[in-house]
Amino acid sequence: MTHIKHIILPLLISLFCLTAKGQVKVVQQLDSMEMLIGEQVHLTISATVPEGKKVAFPDYRQGSNIVPGIEVIEVSTTDRQPADNNLLTLSKTYTLTSFDDTLYYIPALPVVVDGKRYTGKDLALKVMTVEVDTTDKESMLIPFGVQTPPTTFAEWLPVIIGTLLLLVCVGLTIYLCRRLKDNKPILRQIRFIRRVPAHQRATKALHKLEHINHRNTMEAKEYYTHLTDILRRYLGEQQRFDAMERTTEEILTHLLRTDIGTHNDTLAPLLRTADLVKFAKYTANNEQRTQHIQQALHYVEQTKDNTVPIEEKKVQEFTPQQQRSQRVRRILKGSITLLCVAATAIVAYIAWQLYWLL
Repeated sequence: MTHIKHIILPLLISLFCLTAKGQVKVVQQLDSMEMLIGEQVHLTISATVPEGKKVAFPDYRQGSNIVPGIEVIEVSTTDRQPADNNLLTLSKTYTLTSFDDTLYYIPALPVVVDGKRYTGKDLALKVMTVEVDTTDKESMLIPFGVQTPPTTFAEWLPVIIGTLLLLVCVGLTIYLCRRLKDNKPILRQIRFIRRVPAHQRATKALHKLEHINHRNTMEAKEYYTHLTDILRRYLGEQQRFDAMERTTEEILTHLLRTDIGTHNDTLAPLLRTADLVKFAKYTANNEQRTQHIQQALHYVEQTKDNTVPIEEKKVQEFTPQQQRSQRVRRILKGSITLLCVAATAIVAYIAWQLYWLL
């Protein structure tokens, strides 16, 4: 009995191994046995194995050669399809090409299943070239020139969108320029005011009054009123007191306390005569008028202050409304600048697109 067991057990193990091996089937095939130079064929290797088996296909990378002269240009992923009797069919496709016209021998490539190598059958691939009749020159001539492929709407879409954006930028720029033109610029005005000395203004006014007197176009009362007003304004500015609201005697009394009080003997007769003309209906002839105006000029010359005229700078400040307007102008100018930059960039982009399209 023990002897029988020693005989039957190895037979069962061998039978199981042969059955398992018989279940693995590898097929290697080409979709075409012939091709022209530069064309492509597909080499498919499939393995039918029991489920759970570990299968490894030949590892060829893109650019590698199966045999010298046949190049792999693409390798597919492993495809898995269920089969009968708990079997599974796995396959992988290799895209091949060749540039030499010859007959190639493709050996059976091994598929490893759980560490054991299985192969299909050897194949042959014929690579052919195109025969050209070099004696037929007319057939070799190109009937047409280089043809440009037609462009699609998708290729023109960036140009269309860019053109619309350019039109929007130009329209906004024109609108903002008009707004900027309507909104008048606000400039900070700086004025220099020169203070003219009192004696210069008084001398100028006296010469003007003298010119009028020569034409005899002014009555005595009006003439002396202008004359005393000129002298009063001069004294008020010179001595810094309100001479226009004081009487003649008050003015003379005030001047006695100043450094020009010594010249009252020239001023007093003139002012008192003027009071007589204005209030007492005293009549002064033309000769007296001329004499009095000369006395006034002489008095101004004697009492003038030779201080250098002061030049002042007056800056005109902005109102709140003007400040708001100025901010609006700054915003408009900045927006116009940005739109111009954007329009320039869009024009460059459109030109670049048209260069490649046309």
